[in-house]
Amino acid sequence: MALESIISYEEYSNLDFEASEKVEAEIEKLCRDNIEELKRFCTDKLFLETDKISLIYYSLSECENYSFWNDFLTKEFARVFEIAINQNKMAQLYPLLENITVDETDSLDAEKVREILVKELDNKILEIRFNSLSLLEYWLDFDGIGIKQSVISKLREKTKDTNWKIRWNAHNMLKERNIQVQDLSLMDKIRGRYGNIYSL
Repeated sequence: MALESIISYEEYSNLDFEASEKVEAEIEKLCRDNIEELKRFCTDKLFLETDKISLIYYSLSECENYSFWNDFLTKEFARVFEIAINQNKMAQLYPLLENITVDETDSLDAEKVREILVKELDNKILEIRFNSLSLLEYWLDFDGIGIKQSVISKLREKTKDTNWKIRWNAHNMLKERNIQVQDLSLMDKIRGRYGNIYSL
């Protein structure tokens, strides 16, 4: 298989900027020339070649032809996220999910992704709630325009979550987009200032 030749994400991380950009371009071309193999590879090798697939997703998300890959990436995110939830593999697959991003967040597939993530903000498992909120950040417009009222309402609700990191991150996501939100407690402000808000 052509995609077996892709280097690991760890190897990629050790490259300098110029070399890393060259690798990203090579991967994008390889995927474009082998689209059916790409789909099979990402499905069949999800757990065997997670590191390579993570680099594939990153390269396709960052390439100049990102619009070409928008549909593929949104569908892959939904597929992999569902596997992470249903098979209790969130810890293993979260780094991969984090590498799937799209610049066009107004598509129907992107809306489906948001719906999936928003639904899991009510999950009883803290890790899933926290990671769903973190991933949702990548699927919202930076300026807040076009965000559904139902999503805004859910984020406001999460500012009262039982976990302070979820409260802080939900509050910050709204505030950064100039969406009105009730202020955090003094204790949460102190925690947010001095604690690590990006991981459990």
